[in-house]
Amino acid sequence: MDVFDVMFACDYKVCKGICCVEGDSGAPLSKGEREMLLKHLPAIRHLLAPRALEIIEEQGVSYFDEDGDEVTSIVNGQDCVFTTYDEEGNCMCAYEKAYYEGKIDWIKPISCQLYPIRAYRIRRLHRSQLSQMECLQMCA
Repeated sequence: MDVFDVMFACDYKVCKGICCVEGDSGAPLSKGEREMLLKHLPAIRHLLAPRALEIIEEQGVSYFDEDGDEVTSIVNGQDCVFTTYDEEGNCMCAYEKAYYEGKIDWIKPISCQLYPIRAYRIRRLHRSQLSQMECLQMCA
């Protein structure tokens, strides 16, 4: 779907943070974002699940997926390692939580901020489109 063809507005009460767990690999990272994840990791480490911390220790904050894109590491093939849950089971990015609490000065990777819009680079061209994910069905 092209971004000009679909009306979309995120409704967190409906989706409950599905963008942190939706997809077959982690969130795509742009140049320099891996370094930002590492820089602010000490400030959010206490918010992460034990298994997420193990994965970060074993493989790092990111990996290269089958398409060759650098993406955030994931837990059990689903949750981003930076996913946190509240008492009601809603997801939120640990970096975003720390940012809004004034603990860090960086919110989260741009692909996470723009989700469900995904930017693709094809040779020298850039293309943006909406992911055909569960979140679009819930929030459209």
